[in-house]
Amino acid sequence: MREQVCPMKLFLEFVIPNDGKDLYAATFNNLVHYKIDQQKSDLQFVESITSDGNTGNGLPGFKKIIASNDNKNIYVFSSSMFTTSGISVYKRDNDGNLELVEKLLNTDYPFMVESPFSLALSPDDKYLYAAGTSILF
Repeated sequence: MREQVCPMKLFLEFVIPNDGKDLYAATFNNLVHYKIDQQKSDLQFVESITSDGNTGNGLPGFKKIIASNDNKNIYVFSSSMFTTSGISVYKRDNDGNLELVEKLLNTDYPFMVESPFSLALSPDDKYLYAAGTSILF
């Protein structure tokens, strides 16, 4: 881990997976990873993943972030008048690091929800629901 302070200032959303080891915070174009010190509950900055839509790091315009119930995935919904709407799916490794595995774009899926404001997972992690102008699952 790198000992440094994250330069991001405007966090829009954050999630702590059920295992309580990590905190993931979303800014408009960044997914910021912190380790949680289990003794002191302090946060230690690990990395910031910049998402511009072109580098393979996910979609920009983060609005909502959730973790799977089994602690294996992080889902981020993106929507902005300046970016393509969609969902970025990240896989968590044993150290909590993230790797982009899939981008679900509204241009590829014409039924993709627009103007999202909420994401939810079924308890068995089989279904992801997104709500906005419609509900997608």
